[in-house]
Amino acid sequence: MTDKKQTETSRTNPYPATPAQKEKWAAARLKKYGKEGLKQIQWKYWLKQRNLTPAAIESMMVKQNRCCDLCGVPLKDVSKITLGRKNRQGRPLAIFCSRCGLLIGVMEKTPGLMVKAREYLKQHTKP
Repeated sequence: MTDKKQTETSRTNPYPATPAQKEKWAAARLKKYGKEGLKQIQWKYWLKQRNLTPAAIESMMVKQNRCCDLCGVPLKDVSKITLGRKNRQGRPLAIFCSRCGLLIGVMEKTPGLMVKAREYLKQHTKP
C-alpha cells in the first residue's frame, strides 16, 4: 500500500525531490537560455501573471516620467519595479521602486506601524 502511494505522489509531483536536483535543473536552464534569456522568460511570466503587456508597463512609466510615483527616484531597471494597488478594472494605479513598494506593502498590512515609525523618528532623530 505504501509503495503505491509513493509512486502516485512521485508521478503527480512536477518538482524535483531534492535541492541538488533543483540546482542541477537551474544550471541546465542557465546553460540553455543564458542569463539574459532567463530574465526575458521571467519578465514574460511576470507580465502574464498580472495580465499586462509590455506596452501597458511602458505607457505607465512614460506617464510617471520613468520615476517612482512615491519618492521620484528614476526607474532605470524594469526588473526592480513594484506595481501599486489595482483599480476596479484590475490594472495597477502606479509603479514604484522596490523600496517604496516594500514600504507600502508593510504599511498596508500594519497601519499602526506608520504612526509608531513617525514617533520613533521624532525621538531618535537629531534636529
